[in-house]
Amino acid sequence: MGLIDSLLAKDARKFLKRKDSDAAEAGRALEELRSSLYNELKTSEGAKRQQQRFCGPVVAMSFNFIVAVGIILANKLVMGRVGFNFPIFLTLIHYAVAWILLAFFKSLSLLPMSPPSKTTPFSSLFSLGAVMAFASGLANTSLKHNSVGFYQMAKIAVTPTIVLAEFVLFKKTISSQKVMALGVVSLGVAIATVTDLEFNLFGALVAVAWIIPSAINKILWSNLQQQANWTALALMWKTTPFTVFFLLALMPWLDPPGVLLFKWDLGNSSAILISALLGFLLQWSGALALGATSATSHVVLGQFKTCVILLGGYVIFGSDPGFISICGAVAALGGMSVYTFLNLPGKSIDHSTIKQLPKQNVTISKPKADTDGGGGETGVAVVSVDPILSKTTTANISYLRTSSRFALRLHNFSLQFHRSPASGIIRTDSVNRRSSYIEMGMGSNGELKYEISQNAYIKLVLHSLRHKTAAVNGVLVGRISPSDDGFVEISDSVPLFHSNLALLPPLEISLIMIEEHYVAQGLSIVGYFHANERFDDVELCGVAKNIGDHISRYFPQAPILLLNNKKLEALSKSKDRSPVMQLCVKDASRNWRVVGTDGGSKLLLKEPSANVVLSDYISSEKWKDVTDVDDHLDDVTKDWLNPGLFN
Repeated sequence: MGLIDSLLAKDARKFLKRKDSDAAEAGRALEELRSSLYNELKTSEGAKRQQQRFCGPVVAMSFNFIVAVGIILANKLVMGRVGFNFPIFLTLIHYAVAWILLAFFKSLSLLPMSPPSKTTPFSSLFSLGAVMAFASGLANTSLKHNSVGFYQMAKIAVTPTIVLAEFVLFKKTISSQKVMALGVVSLGVAIATVTDLEFNLFGALVAVAWIIPSAINKILWSNLQQQANWTALALMWKTTPFTVFFLLALMPWLDPPGVLLFKWDLGNSSAILISALLGFLLQWSGALALGATSATSHVVLGQFKTCVILLGGYVIFGSDPGFISICGAVAALGGMSVYTFLNLPGKSIDHSTIKQLPKQNVTISKPKADTDGGGGETGVAVVSVDPILSKTTTANISYLRTSSRFALRLHNFSLQFHRSPASGIIRTDSVNRRSSYIEMGMGSNGELKYEISQNAYIKLVLHSLRHKTAAVNGVLVGRISPSDDGFVEISDSVPLFHSNLALLPPLEISLIMIEEHYVAQGLSIVGYFHANERFDDVELCGVAKNIGDHISRYFPQAPILLLNNKKLEALSKSKDRSPVMQLCVKDASRNWRVVGTDGGSKLLLKEPSANVVLSDYISSEKWKDVTDVDDHLDDVTKDWLNPGLFN
């Protein structure tokens, strides 16, 4: 990270995007990957994206399964051969070791950043820490005071408790097919494992007291990661202190006396330490699995482990659990297979209505082609906007009103456009009006002039500096100037993305929000901005060209502004008043080209002092305050309009 630190030094390079070194291409690629991953961990949104990228459902659940089998063997060693019969204290050691490891990660800056405190109430973290202590501690106590059969019945009861709790808390329901599959799983596990039901009052009370905390624990872990941008490690770091506190409070009540008399020799201590390390991995892998799937799926995974252990003992070691138990385990595996199949994309629809994730239909008016050039008939299509994909909420969906002007953009983004045979211009009223304006803005050489306001210009540059090691983009908002020598007047700009620039659903939603917001001001999207990841990269990439092509279909003279890093580097050393951007427009063959020898001859700054103001903002590190649409889709409390940026 020394190279990035040098860019932040008190000289002209401190605010520039990272410059390529003279090292070999492989070395530069490795450095860029390292820098990108490091910077991703510095924000909760970036850390969440990395967790989703590397720990999908299959990886997370496989990790959890392997660690769970390992800790079962380790705990049998500790509580059997070693004779450490203090389940609450053993759980306390697990969480204490986890906390020490997390503190070590934090000291090395390897712990992912937590979301802002205002996005997650303290009560949620405190509650999660408390239920973790009760769920873990009471589970071990229940196993100690109940028969295996009664303990398994309590575990099976967690599944319907989760379904009921999610319905009560979030109004979430599941399909009848999944209910039947879960019923088969629970019944099969009960037949396979419940061979004795010895009852004692204290054990039964402990088992019943464990069911609710266990269900709430899984629901909170899953919900906080999926709804509030928490990663597994960040959430562990925040909640483990509360868990340790409650375990300390439970020890005198649930553990037998004599823990201080235990023989803490090297062999016993090593076995307990191994169990604690596996406990940390179990907590981490379980959190990853809950973040990648759901609380119900994680319970099914636990029942899968039970069936695999039972059948594995029969097949590999020749144990004889009985014909009925084997049939129950096979039936449970069949139910799990059906449940997994129903969870595949497109196989089943959960009739879930979660308060945080509303769903809305957008009615789209679609023009039909007309052979005589007259007005076309209108057809209607409905697009379902799924906030799980776009991470929008009710606040965002308010933008998605059924206006044919902006809904047409969403529809035509992925469909072939209807063009007039004579002119080749898209046949919509808004574009035809723009075409008449464009004729006003043509110079004698057939080229159009572009004028960008100071705020729009500075906002785009600061956005690129906010994410120095990543490509970023944005859109230009404006209109054709009503003056006699009409030109494209770029009044404002909207920073779009700093990751996944080519991802279509967020881009569609973003264009809709932007268009609908500015239409009341008589403005529309008139161009595109792009900043490459490499310092010396001055070429338009495929993504930039494709998005520019799309915008130009509605505004034929739409430009692409490409950040010129070398001009930005020289900004503090000169008094150049020209923009630090290259202007790209389409030529007669409809290919993108740089205008003029320096790329800026047709792009004018509305305020001559714009570069001076930009330098002041860079010196004061104002780029840290820029919010783009990417940030807004991850956290709706962040305003993509940046109303306070120039205060």
